[in-house]
Amino acid sequence: MVHDRRAFIRNSSAVAASVALSGASVPSLAASASDVRSIELLALHTNEYLSGAFWARGKYIEPNLAAIDHLLRDHRTDEMHRMDPRLLNYLHDLAASLGVTGPFHVISGFRSAATNAQLRRKSSGVARKSFHMFGRAVDVRMPDVPTAVVREAAIALERGGVGYYPRSDFIHLDTGRYRHWG
Repeated sequence: MVHDRRAFIRNSSAVAASVALSGASVPSLAASASDVRSIELLALHTNEYLSGAFWARGKYIEPNLAAIDHLLRDHRTDEMHRMDPRLLNYLHDLAASLGVTGPFHVISGFRSAATNAQLRRKSSGVARKSFHMFGRAVDVRMPDVPTAVVREAAIALERGGVGYYPRSDFIHLDTGRYRHWG
């Protein structure tokens, strides 16, 4: 399990209760000081699960970011890297645009240089300077939404990279310039 999962849930619950008590609304895509942004992730290689807020009241929740970094670590080497918060916002907005609350199934988050080199030797589709190596990319699918539909919704958001891998049934999302392939 994620090392700070209880703290993550406790922090998320406290934020949600505080926002609910204040009467603040929670718009799906609009960012405001009263906005609460949540994410639900299942790391397929480690079977670790996490759900809760990563941003509230105009700032990121540091202990929850650390828990996300842990879950999205390189499962081959156990190395962690700070994930780009814009990537978390991208995932949050993608889920909201699809109207789903279920978890993103994560195939790959952060990748160490060694892991990236290993994958490059096996596949020509792995970039030498992959955004994964900088905590700026994630490969995901959603169990209850066709991957092609997730791809189209991600493209419609017009942010970062969107790669589509139908044979492997996942999409790649990154915080680079807007582009799409596959």
